[in-house]
Amino acid sequence: MIQGKRAVSPLIATVLLIAFAVALGAVVMNWGSAYVETTQTATTARYQADVGCNQEVQFNIISISGLPQLCNTSTSINFTIENGPYIDIAAMQLYVIGENAVMKQTLENFSMAKGDITRTGVAYDLATNGTIQQIRFIPIIEVGDRRSVCTQRQKTIDRIRSC
Repeated sequence: MIQGKRAVSPLIATVLLIAFAVALGAVVMNWGSAYVETTQTATTARYQADVGCNQEVQFNIISISGLPQLCNTSTSINFTIENGPYIDIAAMQLYVIGENAVMKQTLENFSMAKGDITRTGVAYDLATNGTIQQIRFIPIIEVGDRRSVCTQRQKTIDRIRSC
């Protein structure tokens, strides 16, 4: 053994390694719990929106004597919609597919409580967009503080009569 040289004793080295491992573990656990909480919150919000869209959204274009209450003039499209009993509809997105163009319109001021029936209309320029070939209604719901566009619950109408 060399005299005058001092080394770290094995006991002190072991204590230092254990302290370092505990500190590193605490950092990883702190980061991991924050990550899990963030992921859980995002997943819960997404799940609630999916459940709302898939199970609770039920709306229909009203039919009277087998005739859908949806028609157009040269300047507008008029329709009557009924909401189901489970969830409010916050807004509605419309895709109007004409011979010359596709018009997308989000009706932000359109809202329907559970069980409501609403008659409304939107502007449509028949001369510019052409004869309507198809209309798609896509409901938008609010779950918590988020809006969800329920594309899987869209209603498509192919035959649009004149008003």
